Amino acid sequence: MWNAAVKRSGIEHATLNDLRSKATTDAKKQGLNPTKLLGHTDARTSEIYTRQRATIVATPVTMSRKTE
Repeated sequence: MWNAAVKRSGIEHATLNDLRSKATTDAKKQGLNPTKLLGHTDARTSEIYTRQRATIVATPVTMSRKTE
């Protein structure tokens, strides 16, 4: 299913970890708790997926509810 979605999107070399990184980065920028979103117990684990970007590389997804 993942490979079919990547092929349809036209994005080369996309991984599930890329998707996790995008979601956690967007959540953190919106003031949400990425650790809780990912189901981790330690924030350091979640920081592995969170990216600090100087520019927006894709339109952020707006989360509809707080995870705290």
